[in-house]
Amino acid sequence: MEGPERGDPPPGGEALPGSGQAGSAAGPADGDAASVAPAPVKGPVDDAPWPLGKPQNIPPQPESMRGRAEEMLRRLDALSEPYLRTCLVAESLRAVTWEEGAVLLAELLQTARTSPGGKAARLALTLALGDAELVPAQLASGLLREAQERGHAQVAALLAVRGAYGRLENRRLPPPPPGSPSRELTLGERRALARKPDRKSLEKLLLDPEPMVIRNLLPNPRLIEQDVLRIASRRPCRADVLSEIAGSPRWICRPSIQLALVLNPYNRTEISLRLVEILPRSSLRQVAQESAIDPLIREAAQRVLERS
Repeated sequence: MEGPERGDPPPGGEALPGSGQAGSAAGPADGDAASVAPAPVKGPVDDAPWPLGKPQNIPPQPESMRGRAEEMLRRLDALSEPYLRTCLVAESLRAVTWEEGAVLLAELLQTARTSPGGKAARLALTLALGDAELVPAQLASGLLREAQERGHAQVAALLAVRGAYGRLENRRLPPPPPGSPSRELTLGERRALARKPDRKSLEKLLLDPEPMVIRNLLPNPRLIEQDVLRIASRRPCRADVLSEIAGSPRWICRPSIQLALVLNPYNRTEISLRLVEILPRSSLRQVAQESAIDPLIREAAQRVLERS
């Protein structure tokens, strides 16, 4: 039996790979070859470095991010409520890529130094970065990585999670004062009591060691600044308790509260570093000389003093 001649299609009417020929049953007719699109061929330009090839991870242009930062400052200045400013900052960070967000934060911090509304903007940034619901951990870690890669040291310092300088592992919290309801009431009962407008009960809850009790206590209209100062200045103190104060728009805007938190070695270092940026010069001098706190905080205070 003779096989097919050279150039003839194989049995079954299938085309030979690369032959350009097809069997009579399925192949296109003569003259229809143009209707078959040739396979794309990758040329040298596609493999060439930018700007000839496709751009890969092009960093955001500082000019465009600076414009966004200036626009954000104008919008923040038009808002009177600290919580609304905080939401605006968080929304702006969620709306861009991590690369853009890191540059935007750097430009925002730079522009805020000379802007009339810069202090309010930095406070809103502090609240946003401290709220895991507004700025999730994945977003914060992505911004941190990009800030480190791009050399934005100030932004990286605000985002890095460092924990408290003062440690509680080998120390016991002092017991609640005599007569405190913390001795006999459950956590749920103390949380409910913290919401009531009973001044006598509030005073007994000021030293409660549970963050959830303090969270319910802070919005109470009977609470005064001196009460919150007692909590913020307590040593030793759980870092989670101090974080509740730092996350309260009602109280963190008070300069005395800000200073008390920064001077407390049991406060998280990342929170103190954010607050250093908005302290007045008189408070910065005090922070720069405080030996009980993290050296990073003292150094940050000294840098702000030198550039202001």
